[in-house]
Amino acid sequence: MRARLYIDEDIDPQLALLLRARGHDVVSAAETRSRGETDEQQFARARLDHRAILTFNFRDFVPLSKREAAANREHPGIIVSWWQYRGAELGTLVGAVEALLSARSAESLRNALAALETPALVLMRDPSLAPPLDILPRGH
Repeated sequence: MRARLYIDEDIDPQLALLLRARGHDVVSAAETRSRGETDEQQFARARLDHRAILTFNFRDFVPLSKREAAANREHPGIIVSWWQYRGAELGTLVGAVEALLSARSAESLRNALAALETPALVLMRDPSLAPPLDILPRGH
């Protein structure tokens, strides 16, 4: 079974729309009107809806994952990104999320801490996900 995702407020809510258009079950913090909630509140919201949480906030969610494991509490999974994808990299982020979702089932994410691929790995696999050259900053 495919994992269902909750995208926290650190990530552009447009990602949820793009992933849903590709057949994934995804909601964002913006859509659930939970922007401004604490990490723990967003994590609880995701858990109650049986969704793995996707976040750029690895500094808070890696320790949260360890606390959950130490307390032996069940959760649908935590997916972090070490890379802070920017707006121009949204297509690359879609590719990273899809790569993870095709490699990991909902069951294999259960109680797990998983990480997205970096943009370099995503683009090596699928160069078509690169942002258009006209939106890259000068000097690149």
